[in-house]
Amino acid sequence: MLSRDLLIRSHAKNDAELSRLVTEHRDLDRDLEQLESQRWLTPTEQARVKHMKRLKLQRRDAIDAILERYR
Repeated sequence: MLSRDLLIRSHAKNDAELSRLVTEHRDLDRDLEQLESQRWLTPTEQARVKHMKRLKLQRRDAIDAILERYR
């Protein structure tokens, strides 16, 4: 069975939705790391982190659903 990363690399070039989801997931990950590196988060920032984590998980689930078609 092909690894998840290999599947993504081989199919993202030809699958615009997969490419978009991978990019969004990566961007959310980067933004979350930046926010969570702060010493203190305001309640608004804490809510934003929670929302971003949900979005990131949704993107990962969508990526996995697409990858199932290629397995």
